[in-house]
Amino acid sequence: MPDFETSLTKMLKRQISDFRKLLEINRLTSGASRITFEVLILCTGKKKRLALRLNPTDENTDGLMSQRISPSTEAMVMKQARSAGVAAPKIVYILRQSDNLGEGYLMEWMNGESIGSRIVKGIEFKSIRPTLAAQCGHILAQIHAIDISSSGLENVLETIDPKDFVLRQYAIYQSLQIKRPMIDYVARWLLNNLPITRPLCLVHNDFRNGNLLIDKEKGITGVLDWEIAHIGNPVRDIGWLCTKSWRFGVPEKEVGGFGSIDDLLSAYLEAGGSEIEATEIRFWKVFGSFWWAIACMLMEQSYGNGNDKSLERPVIGRRVSESEVDCANILMPGRIYLGSALRKKAAEQNDDPVLLSSVRDFLTNELAESLNGRTRFLAKVAANSLSIAIRERKHGSEFEKNEKTRLESLLGETDQLSNLRTKLASAISENQISLENEQLKTHLRETAFCQILIDQPSYPTVENLVQTTS
Repeated sequence: MPDFETSLTKMLKRQISDFRKLLEINRLTSGASRITFEVLILCTGKKKRLALRLNPTDENTDGLMSQRISPSTEAMVMKQARSAGVAAPKIVYILRQSDNLGEGYLMEWMNGESIGSRIVKGIEFKSIRPTLAAQCGHILAQIHAIDISSSGLENVLETIDPKDFVLRQYAIYQSLQIKRPMIDYVARWLLNNLPITRPLCLVHNDFRNGNLLIDKEKGITGVLDWEIAHIGNPVRDIGWLCTKSWRFGVPEKEVGGFGSIDDLLSAYLEAGGSEIEATEIRFWKVFGSFWWAIACMLMEQSYGNGNDKSLERPVIGRRVSESEVDCANILMPGRIYLGSALRKKAAEQNDDPVLLSSVRDFLTNELAESLNGRTRFLAKVAANSLSIAIRERKHGSEFEKNEKTRLESLLGETDQLSNLRTKLASAISENQISLENEQLKTHLRETAFCQILIDQPSYPTVENLVQTTS
């Protein structure tokens, strides 16, 4: 990393008037696309912390990545948000090609906790948690009230209406040539249940627990990751904040795992936002799970095609089953005939393959405990990958056999499992089977249930399905 540090030092010397020395640079856990570095520098008589956000040098330019705005545009959006009173990061400098650092920008460091699980479970945030939903409502009203015309945002951001949003995500899914009929089912449901038209506004598009900085006394001190902002329907932000993937193990708290929808909507209305119907939020929650499922597929693909070889990508790819289970709970609640006994069986470790389980346990209990920062995080990711591989080795064949039997009964023909999946996906997308077909819904529920038993058997909302087991 010497060349990178040399270029960074030269840039800092040019842009920070009292810069003296680069002390430290640490890569933080990466998000969906951009990479963030913590930069510690010595200025005259004091240390100063900054954040550097960069585009990956090797990336997939299709799909999710193509929806990302340029760093300079993102900087413009954050400046407008700060002008409107939103606690967005303050931009210090937008990188130029001559800096030899790639595309990105330097911003002031903002203090606060961003790890969602700590925010919803940490004892230090217990007193502030009840206020966070209302704070979110207030901030979202501020964002949605920004004048997109006078600010110039309508000239630099793409406008996306709900139908186009669904269609473009569905087109990305189809381009991947991965057949998961639940995704086809959800896409068709969304297109059949489009929300009412609302005045266009600035949409953050990734406003959720995990992209908010939280102080244990003040609450929300920062709103991060504006890289996929657009002009569109404001309820997208509210539905995304309430999507179950971002509740971090506290599913009963509908807003980010920390608050209630009533507190959120009351504060939103009080701060100037419009009244919102429950059916709109339901649509955007389903869309949130749909959008995230496809984003996860893209991240897994980015590892497979060599565009992003970071360890997190294939593991994030396994989160598709979370979204499928969440959609099943919303759109097709009902019985899971496979039963809770199967869940218990999938979680048992007494017959795990010894070689794989020994490596997993070493990563979890010894290596991770001796590390810190990003390497500690990656050791835990690696252990999780092995756990998934172990469960798949133990149960994958049995689950696929059951899936094939259900598909043959539903479609009335025999074939290879992959072909049967393709046929069902086509039948759904081409309106050849009713979304109300009970056999179809049972099959999709049970397939999603089995897959998450492999990918993440402890996912909290699996309980909602298990509770209705006969």
